[in-house]
Amino acid sequence: MSGPSRSSSASRASRYREPTDPPSPNIPDEGYYEQRTEVPKWALQLSEEQRAELAIQLLQSVSPMVFSRAYARLTPLLQHRDFLAELPYELTVHLLSYLDERSLMNVALVSKEWNRFASDNAVWKGIYIRHGWAVNQDMIDWYLKGSELEMASIALEREQEQEHEDRVIFAARSAVSNGKRRKVVDIDPKDDAAERSGDDYDMLQDITTPYERYPEEEGDRKLHRFSPTQFDPEHQTDIDAIETLTHAPSDPPTIAYPDPEPPNDNLFSYVDIFQVVKILWTPEERFSGPATTRITGSSCIDFIGSQAPYPSQFLTPEILQAHRDPISGRATINWKYLCMQRKLLEKNWTQGVHLARELPGHTEGIYCIQFDGYKVISGSRDTTIKIWDIRSGECVRTYSGHTASVLCLQYDDTRIVSGSSDTSILVWDLETGQILQRLNGHIDSVLSVRFEKDIVVSCSKDRSVKIWKISSGQLLRTLRGHRAAVNAVQFSPESAAPSPFRGNPRLVVSASGDKTIKVWSFETGECLRTLEGHARGIACIQFEGNVVVSGSSDQSIKIWDLSTGACINTLAGHEGLVRTLQFAGGRIISGSYDETIKIWDQATGNLLTDLGGRHSHRVFKLQFDDSKIVSCSQDQKVAQIIIWDFADGVDTTFLN
Repeated sequence: MSGPSRSSSASRASRYREPTDPPSPNIPDEGYYEQRTEVPKWALQLSEEQRAELAIQLLQSVSPMVFSRAYARLTPLLQHRDFLAELPYELTVHLLSYLDERSLMNVALVSKEWNRFASDNAVWKGIYIRHGWAVNQDMIDWYLKGSELEMASIALEREQEQEHEDRVIFAARSAVSNGKRRKVVDIDPKDDAAERSGDDYDMLQDITTPYERYPEEEGDRKLHRFSPTQFDPEHQTDIDAIETLTHAPSDPPTIAYPDPEPPNDNLFSYVDIFQVVKILWTPEERFSGPATTRITGSSCIDFIGSQAPYPSQFLTPEILQAHRDPISGRATINWKYLCMQRKLLEKNWTQGVHLARELPGHTEGIYCIQFDGYKVISGSRDTTIKIWDIRSGECVRTYSGHTASVLCLQYDDTRIVSGSSDTSILVWDLETGQILQRLNGHIDSVLSVRFEKDIVVSCSKDRSVKIWKISSGQLLRTLRGHRAAVNAVQFSPESAAPSPFRGNPRLVVSASGDKTIKVWSFETGECLRTLEGHARGIACIQFEGNVVVSGSSDQSIKIWDLSTGACINTLAGHEGLVRTLQFAGGRIISGSYDETIKIWDQATGNLLTDLGGRHSHRVFKLQFDDSKIVSCSQDQKVAQIIIWDFADGVDTTFLN
């Protein structure tokens, strides 16, 4: 009986013994001891709620000191480790810059610390750049440097005003001595007192407030602060010099520094800062002047030197506030704000939200247009070229020289090159309208021209493509091979990436009424490839890099791989000849004889927006940028240019 009883007792006692695992033969365990407590099996069979309740009852049964030690061990298990906050700040910002906008907004909701990371300017700049969105870098440089200069000039002005005010107050105090009025003398407190007279030296010791009363024959009066002009007329010259720093743009002054360099070494050179800045002012300021008013360049007028405006003179208070550091108050670029504005602009494009304006003026059909942020240049069947202010819609120049319809044109900062039904190509001075060069060689209408630097490439109804040198008027090369009129031509610029053909030649790409697209070597005139696939003649093309997009009389648009000659995609939707197109930024925009303009997704070929109802006749030409489309046609009542502005409600100040 005793045997089993002892065995049962030993069995019960063994339940709570420390486990005795045999030591590993490879790991020495001399001197090592680990205190461990085995959880009873019956406790493990309880539910989580029951085990939690048991743990609470056990903790309540121990002394406060033991409870504190247990709490200290449990606390780290209850805390959430913020691994994002434990990373170096720069690495955290870099990682978050790979998120999309929606995910970044969700990150900002997690905690205050994460909101700080998600609001970092570098994060949003990375998102903006990754989208491939462009900015107006000239405008950004002007804003940042101009703001620094403006703050410096304001500080200088305040310093000089304070210095002058101190002189005025000092002189006023010196005018009151021994309870009677003295003659007001402008005493410079910096002068050596030893060189002053005895009375003047006494005045320096008399500390009197500007409003101290003193007796006068007509009664007591207050001594008021004097304005600079009242008290120190000679100082007015200095005030005027400072005021020229904050001039109005309509009356650009000349800064009258006494020395060639600015008076403060900490100031930037005004001319150096704005050497390349180009800012638009109102049409009246730009074009109401004489015929020599400059309209060259992408901004019409170059505001450099003392003519450059300050940001506060050009931008609204809302824009200035949006791009100001909330802590230091210094000018900065708010990239989150730019991302939000750009997303709103993209949404307008997708949904077709826009404002439309018309530029009537030509008396007959308008065949060609080109524009930038400041002007539109158009060519018409009425034989003229017109230049329009894009903001006011006013025609500011009209150039005549062709004897028949102007069918095509292109311009740069100084020149316009145009082709006409009179078979000629004219090179114009953009600013004056003077004809600089005539290129004669085609024997039929010139249907398309493209130029860069000293080279013009043209194509004609005479089935040829010609390459010219502008400065000499020399015909360098004629490309023949098309069997019908060559309707459109382009060539790769000098800065283009190497072409996919042997030897990496510069390329000329032409489209013809013979249903083909031909790729030529610019240097040799050799035909490198012919693209075939359209069912009817091709009216327009654009090529960039390895991609060619074409529009045809078969009412379709095709996307081609230039290196293989394969058609990648075909876009169908127009109900008439596709006369004009352009692709950029993932969009293809086309205009047709069906009187509509369509916006397509270049990657998928899906139709995003159909813009109809404004043109009442064939759309001849269009061009677009990040915020607008400009198109032209021959409408029923009047020849018409329409500006489709998708920046409604969007701040495009620093957008491209």
